[in-house]
Amino acid sequence: MWLFLFSTLLCSLVYLSETREEGKIIGGNPVPISEVPYQISFRYHNQHFCGGSIYNDQSIVTAAHCVEGFRNVNGLSIVAGQTKLSDTNGQKIAVTKMTPHPEYDAETVDYDVAVLHLAQPLVFNENVSAIELSTTPVRSRSMAYVTGWGTTKQGGGGEVSDHLLGVDVRVQSWYACQLQYFLKLTSRMFCAGNFFGGQDSCQGDSGGPVKFENKLVGIVSFGRGCGDVASPGVYTQVSSVIEFIKNATNTSP
Repeated sequence: MWLFLFSTLLCSLVYLSETREEGKIIGGNPVPISEVPYQISFRYHNQHFCGGSIYNDQSIVTAAHCVEGFRNVNGLSIVAGQTKLSDTNGQKIAVTKMTPHPEYDAETVDYDVAVLHLAQPLVFNENVSAIELSTTPVRSRSMAYVTGWGTTKQGGGGEVSDHLLGVDVRVQSWYACQLQYFLKLTSRMFCAGNFFGGQDSCQGDSGGPVKFENKLVGIVSFGRGCGDVASPGVYTQVSSVIEFIKNATNTSP
């Protein structure tokens, strides 16, 4: 019986595509920005394409893959304090500098973290505030919370959500996730999601926050599809890149 179950799991894993997709909210619910005031929308010419988290009034934590390909900061900005992308009541501030992790690897997506420096300070209020960074790795089987405006269609594709969404995802064993991703994970990554799918982050959520016990434990990084079976989302472990974030935010824009 156990051999049959193992063989079935192995076959399903082999069947899955190895195509990497950018950090990818499936199965989520609408959430007001006041519940996650650290969440921001990262934009290019006012079009949302990634998420991010407020570290301090002039620094945003996002994913390195969100900034690769940009030669300069022209047209880049962040919007904080908005529940809907279509709202106009948020704080829009230009990005003056992007600092990706120097060891970021676009092929393996290792060290997938970057810091955005803002042209002027954010004004903190009930809808805009910073989140504390976690200094310890998130534990396996913990229930973390992911938010974003990403695609809501299972499997990926479609348009991003206008309304901010949130979903609870269970952190998986690192070793179990290694099997699901064919031994491609590094110690800077962790997995979260339902093995049977249906709850996940999706395209447009990349760079966004993963919260546990009111601390930033992860950054939306990548995955196979969105909410697919045996394909949990992969996230950057914040505790493993915390020194980079602190050092990057101490540099002047």
